[in-house]
Amino acid sequence: MNVRIKTLADLEKFEAGVVARTFERDLKVLLGDLHDRAGLDKVRSLNLKLDLKPLADDAGKLAEVRVDITISITQPASKTRTVSAKVIGSSSIVYDDLSPDNVHQFSIDNEIERKVAND
Repeated sequence: MNVRIKTLADLEKFEAGVVARTFERDLKVLLGDLHDRAGLDKVRSLNLKLDLKPLADDAGKLAEVRVDITISITQPASKTRTVSAKVIGSSSIVYDDLSPDNVHQFSIDNEIERKVAND
């Protein structure tokens, strides 16, 4: 079956609907990210790129065109807060979630945990 591409709506038929389904899937990802991280004031992008490469015949006239469609998204990286941690040996790091800014500061809860562990 021949598929004619003249409008944006025609892309829904391209490659048996793969373009449209991919676009919809990626849009859902971005909308979910907007809800999950509404406080993050960064742009999310959904890009639809259509590459057309002409192929000429021996007379130099357009014989055909190679079509590539790329759909991609960009969104801000997920990042945690910065914490101060100790290196224990050569295989682990330890931080105190009750004192994340100062690895050397002990909280009352740390002292209670230490006493309970020693009892």
